[in-house]
Amino acid sequence: MQFLFTKIFLPGYLIINAFFLQAQVKVSANVSPAVIYQNEYATFRVVIENSNGVQKVAPPDFKNFYLVSGPNEEFWESSLNNQPAKKYYAVSYIVQPKVSGRLAIGIAKVKVNGATYATTSKQITVLKSITPGSNAQQNYPFTQADPFQNKKPAKEEFTEFILKKGDDVSKKISRNMQLVLETSKQTCYIGEPLVATYNLYTRLKSNSRLDKSPSFNGFSVIDLQQPDDYGFARKKWEGREYNVYSIRKVQLYPLQSGKFELEPATLFNEVQFLKPEAINNPDVIYNMYNGAGVNPDDIITENITLSSKPVAIEVKPFPEKDKPPDFNGAVGEFEISAAVEKDSIATDVPGKLRIAISGSGNMELITVPDVKWPKGIEAYEVKLNDKLNTLAVPVSGTKYFDIPFSIAKEGNYTLPSIHFTYFDPNTAAYKKIATQPIAISVTKGNSTKGIFVGNNATAKEKLSPLNQLFQNRPLVVTIIAAFIIGGLIFWLRKEQKSEEKIEAFKRVEQAQQRKQDEELHRLFIQKASLVQNALKQTENFLYTGNSSEFYTALNKEFKNFLSEKLAIHREDISSKKIIYTMDKKGFNNEVILQTQNLLQDIDKQVYSPLPSHEGKQELYNRTQQIIQYLNSFSSDGIIR
Repeated sequence: MQFLFTKIFLPGYLIINAFFLQAQVKVSANVSPAVIYQNEYATFRVVIENSNGVQKVAPPDFKNFYLVSGPNEEFWESSLNNQPAKKYYAVSYIVQPKVSGRLAIGIAKVKVNGATYATTSKQITVLKSITPGSNAQQNYPFTQADPFQNKKPAKEEFTEFILKKGDDVSKKISRNMQLVLETSKQTCYIGEPLVATYNLYTRLKSNSRLDKSPSFNGFSVIDLQQPDDYGFARKKWEGREYNVYSIRKVQLYPLQSGKFELEPATLFNEVQFLKPEAINNPDVIYNMYNGAGVNPDDIITENITLSSKPVAIEVKPFPEKDKPPDFNGAVGEFEISAAVEKDSIATDVPGKLRIAISGSGNMELITVPDVKWPKGIEAYEVKLNDKLNTLAVPVSGTKYFDIPFSIAKEGNYTLPSIHFTYFDPNTAAYKKIATQPIAISVTKGNSTKGIFVGNNATAKEKLSPLNQLFQNRPLVVTIIAAFIIGGLIFWLRKEQKSEEKIEAFKRVEQAQQRKQDEELHRLFIQKASLVQNALKQTENFLYTGNSSEFYTALNKEFKNFLSEKLAIHREDISSKKIIYTMDKKGFNNEVILQTQNLLQDIDKQVYSPLPSHEGKQELYNRTQQIIQYLNSFSSDGIIR
């Protein structure tokens, strides 16, 4: 009986159960964004997984919201790792809050194959309008909201949406779409930050992607905009209302004086217009205007590439008048302090000096100040720690410089004041700050051997060179093993000893080979695990409606894999660094080109104001393939 259950019934049960699990209906809901102003809009979406047989979707009670648009339908399929394709159906509603505060959106109910499923309640935080007293109904996104409060708009309001015979497409688009580079200032000193923002101003409906991201030669760059921060704002520009999308926003620190030109960014756009006959159908125009579905037969798509105009930046040199000799390029407003870990130590106990520089400015470029160590004190390598807010303008926070030291003789010592000079761009003047002197009392320790202070400031006995060598046991073992094995081989070949000793040598060799094989197997398992889990978080976002989260995760996890594969520090990872390292390690050109193209395609979606939902699966599959392909190569580009 047990045999029958184990061999027949159990496998059958598992197969049937797996089938039903695969086909299990899952219903979820989400609201985006989670925080908005009262005069802005949010999207509430219900997603049904394994959506065959959907009979009805009952929306929640939007009692605290105006229903602007919806229901809007979406359909897609996706598969993963050769599993059967899953079908998805989503219904979305665009809403605008009536009041501010913490608002709840109730449950939605979905009927599938006679069974009813319910979503969970969702919360959204609504802040008071940016412009108090403004008419919120007039502050609408062209592609989403209904500005007419359910009244049919006049035809003349929509001439820009309609492409008539004889219209100059380029002029029509340029009149309604502009990529603009905006800077916080155009004149500054070396090290003084400025903010550069590439904004897409548009009155048209389009799908856009970044074709060329600007480089910033002559500047240290800090990104202010996170990949998932994209949304739009409403701005009046040159007397007209636009939807404004922030394509890229950076904080720039000039590294040298002179005149510089910030490069343009290039944006590819698929712009949608209505056919001329649509003007006779107010419903079509109305749907196009408020973001509802429009028959593709009524649409004309025109492609255009927009480029921002370059912006000239003048970077002034530091004034030579009254320039202190110890000035090292710090720009901003700062404070300095210093303290020792203990002001009373023994000769066989290490000490540690901590210097803290706090403030705002070009913090990342600040180096350790000069310390005038008294005679008898030996200092060691500096260790840097920092707590910086790189999203602040300018960067703010604190840099800590920890310096271990030792004192061989007892007595009383005084660390003199530590000076730090910086340039204040607000006053165009140099300022000098200093710490208080620090007194240190040193007593005789128990050990007569002195101390050794390493990078981690732990106390060790000061050793002779020979003792230090033997303290490094792995090195000693390696050297000894090399001599032994080399001597054994020489002896066996030179002296032609007995068969027994030759067999013994063979056994040693075989044992070493087994150890190498085990290590290779371990590395193989490790690398296989790395490949398997490389896109774990990305996979979680593959089937959700939030495309920005998907592309952000894909960008992060793919670069994490490349960081491990190419031995690039996580903080230094960039597309340029990846391609440079692959070329330097000798990867073939085809591999490098495929990786470069993939990185560019991911960047286009990450920095797009409207990332593609349909392109998620294709980009995911390409990334997986390249990860598996790259894993067949060693870290130096040689195929295994």
